[in-house]
Formats: sequence, C-alpha cells, structure tokens
Amino acid sequence: MGHPLPARRLLKKAIAQWVPESILDRKKVGMPSPFPRLIARERIGLVGALLLARDSCVRSRSSANWFESLIATEAHAVRSSRVLYSLVIPEVGHRRFIREKDDSHPTQRIHDLAALPNKYRPLL
Repeated sequence: MGHPLPARRLLKKAIAQWVPESILDRKKVGMPSPFPRLIARERIGLVGALLLARDSCVRSRSSANWFESLIATEAHAVRSSRVLYSLVIPEVGHRRFIREKDDSHPTQRIHDLAALPNKYRPLL
C-alpha cells in the first residue's frame, strides 16, 4: 500500500511556485461538519421524530428520557451532535433498508430528510 507522504511531497513541489510557503507547510485542517447546525435546527422535528418514535430501533435500546435530555435545548443538541449523529444515521438506515426494504439508490441529501415521504415518517 505504501505511505502517502511521497505523493504529498510531489504535489507540494509541483505547486510550490504558485502557493505561498506558509500554506504548503501548515498542518492539515478538517472541514467543519454541517450536522451540528442541522441538529440544532431540527432537534424537535427530524431528530426528535426519528429517535422518540414508538417504533424507533435505537429507542428500543435506551430510555426516551435520555434522548429527550440530548435534545432538550439547542445548546444540548449541539454539544451532543456526535452522539445524535451516531443514532440518527443507523435509525434512517434501519427505516429505509430493514423496515421499508427500500434498496433503491438514494437520491435525498441529509437536508431533505426533514421532508421524508409519509412511508418514511416515524409513527409518533
């Protein structure tokens, strides 16, 4: 497999005449995730509906009070966004692929999840 460092060095040499040295030598930085903002906006709607539904797969393995505490306020939801992400994604997958048996190619973006068709909406 090899280590990607030699390829990175070659790329840096190739673009060195156009890119300032301060940029070439800085550490890598990650891209910010839009998910904490989506959680804050949709904490009662999408997130609450998915995780607190009676038929929620993840709710069957934990208490509703715990889920409610994660989304109690916008600040709580943002602080808990990683946990909520790790719960929402499997729940959406379970609903779509296990419960609905829909294995078609997904065409929706994460922002479209709030407008899921009725067959994907949780039963509250």
